[in-house]
Amino acid sequence: MLQDGSTDFMENNTLPPAKKRRNYTWIVAVMSILILMGLAYYAIFLHRGDIPDEPIDSFVTEEPTPEPTATPKPSLVPTSEPAGEAFETAAPQTYVKTSIIIDGVSAITLSSRQAAEELLRNVEYYYTTLDVIPAGANTELLNTVEFADAGENAETTDYDSAFRLLTGPGTPLTFRSTASFIQESIAAHSDETEYTDALPLGMRIVVRYGMDGLIRKTFGSTYLNGVRMEIIERERVTVYPAVNGKVLIGTSEYDEDKLPALGIGSAAPIPDGITLSAPLLGRAIKFYGMYPEGFHNGIDIGAAPGASVKAACGGTIVAVMERGSYGLMVDILHDGGIVTRYSRLGEVTVSLGSTVAKGDVIGTVADDYSSPHLHFEVRFRCASYDPLLCLSDISVFGDGLPIDQTA
Repeated sequence: MLQDGSTDFMENNTLPPAKKRRNYTWIVAVMSILILMGLAYYAIFLHRGDIPDEPIDSFVTEEPTPEPTATPKPSLVPTSEPAGEAFETAAPQTYVKTSIIIDGVSAITLSSRQAAEELLRNVEYYYTTLDVIPAGANTELLNTVEFADAGENAETTDYDSAFRLLTGPGTPLTFRSTASFIQESIAAHSDETEYTDALPLGMRIVVRYGMDGLIRKTFGSTYLNGVRMEIIERERVTVYPAVNGKVLIGTSEYDEDKLPALGIGSAAPIPDGITLSAPLLGRAIKFYGMYPEGFHNGIDIGAAPGASVKAACGGTIVAVMERGSYGLMVDILHDGGIVTRYSRLGEVTVSLGSTVAKGDVIGTVADDYSSPHLHFEVRFRCASYDPLLCLSDISVFGDGLPIDQTA
């Protein structure tokens, strides 16, 4: 103890805390410098490949050296060469001047065979895709073409000039293109006119309606280097034939003052088992017979526009057409040759060649006339007959009479 009662630090063999911290700091700094020097020395000799056996400083901790391993001896079995020549330097590609031989004659020489083959392919494509060649045409080369190596001193032609030569007017090549096409044409019909005194003067009856035919032709065309040389008809097919028409025109004179009375006329020779029914109910506004404006071949039945018109008997539709003053009309052929005609129609619900039964609706009354009505006729062998005498049930009623006709 000191006289003032404090403890002597030397007595306890210790240093004050502040001084002790300064000593530790110096020790750490010195060791850090030594470690950095060792690392720098190690890095220098590592780069040179010459690392010393002894440590550079006693402060560097030595690690145990691993036991050396034996270096494997090379195998005595010979190894195979790598597949192909991947590890060998590729030989430079050589180009040989090549002549194009056409039909045994050297036509042109290019710098390489590759260029000659490509030229021929492009020339063929040129002649195949010309605008004048029909789509789908078959194109073939008629010449014999070969390739032959040319000498080193052979004169060559550049690619563009060679292409112009083989596609120009004086080309030694001949490409033939063949194509087929179809053409349809109308086979016109003719109408035969026959005059007969069996019919009143001016009466015109169509015995047979004319119809144009259709012909389909198949042609083959040939082109040489894009120039059409010939067209050959290969096949001709008649899709449907033309049907010539026949018209009867009456020449028999008649007395205009003689007008038929109501109910006067003749009945068509309708075969047994066939009956005709009225095509619709309505007022008879004009009857069968002679009128000042001409002979009336049927009866007109007044009806509201759009009224249904029915088949008087079962049969086959033989005419659906627009015909002069008849307007839109339908003819039905019945057994025994009887034909019923329905005209002044606004709409037709049947088609040519179809079959109908008695009472089937075939159309409607038109609304495009001042006095809407159905014009109804009965015909046999081109002659007309009074429909009122041919109907099995007189369902047409009215008080209409011919002009100037008294009851």
